[in-house]
Amino acid sequence: PSRSVGCNRCGRTRQPPGPLCPSCRSFDLGWRELTGRGVVYTYTIVHRAFVPSLTDRLPYVVVVVTLDGGGGARLLSNLVEARPDEVRVGLPVEVVWEDMAPGLSLPRFRRAPG
Repeated sequence: PSRSVGCNRCGRTRQPPGPLCPSCRSFDLGWRELTGRGVVYTYTIVHRAFVPSLTDRLPYVVVVVTLDGGGGARLLSNLVEARPDEVRVGLPVEVVWEDMAPGLSLPRFRRAPG
């Protein structure tokens, strides 16, 4: 699962989180559990490493995912465990967590089963 911020007053869900609802201006916000599933909204395939530490991951896929139950919220991440030629707009995906350091995990996405 993943989490998103929602307004407790008007119900709008959004990403990234912030202290004020842009819809109704309420400060009454709270975290909501999401399923961790969604669909690819758009993507790009990166063939050149702009950071040397990414060279061994080339080519890699950067995706923007529309989160199920997120009220239109989208998350920028990577598609993992898939070949670049498998990605397409509308592809169903699910979150997987990549441990980067103790106490730090980043959300990545893989193709959803089915």
